Amino acid sequence: MTKGELIDDIRERLQQYSDDTEVADMHISFLIDQARKMFIKQRYNKANKLVPSSIFQRINLLLDFEDDNEFDDYSTDTILSTIDKIPTLIQSQVLDSRIKIDNGSYTDLKFILIDLDRFPYVGLNRLLPDTTYVALGYDYKFKLKGLANRYKLLEEIRLYAVFENPEEAWMLSTTYDPDVNYWDVEYPIDSDMAVLIPDLIIKQLIEKLKLPIDTNNNASES
Repeated sequence: MTKGELIDDIRERLQQYSDDTEVADMHISFLIDQARKMFIKQRYNKANKLVPSSIFQRINLLLDFEDDNEFDDYSTDTILSTIDKIPTLIQSQVLDSRIKIDNGSYTDLKFILIDLDRFPYVGLNRLLPDTTYVALGYDYKFKLKGLANRYKLLEEIRLYAVFENPEEAWMLSTTYDPDVNYWDVEYPIDSDMAVLIPDLIIKQLIEKLKLPIDTNNNASES
């Protein structure tokens, strides 16, 4: 289901209560993203939960050398950084464990996501020459370094994760098309969320707008 279809469903159901109520599509779109985030965090908050691929997205991130190294006081390592900021992730123990980083080729380089406070002190183990360490910087860009010089030849990496704003993630994916409206693109949710999300938003809007049932609904006038 697309976000546009979700918006249409919500708008049509609102008209059952009042066809005189104006709610902007952009506001409904925002509420959809918020409801999706809430349901995903509630549902996938334990390590033993199976997570469907339908809620994940894969984005491509170009890399460049880090000019302003925030770790200069600790390390003189050459650090790569993603050019674009990482769209905000929906995080939980199980979702974090499903994050995948690669460079989209059959290389033997292994990417390990670590906490930022560990980043200055890794990449020194000669028994792990093919490991590239990745950390999320304060600027919300990924930082990369490793022992082998091959990581310095990387031009891009791919990130497979669950994002708060699917449209932002889509714009960094290989399927992005500036001539396509994102609301016409498949929306990354579980199948049952196509029902749960509209139900929740309808309830929220009815309570917020204090909508009465319109017994003189214009849509029913002949």
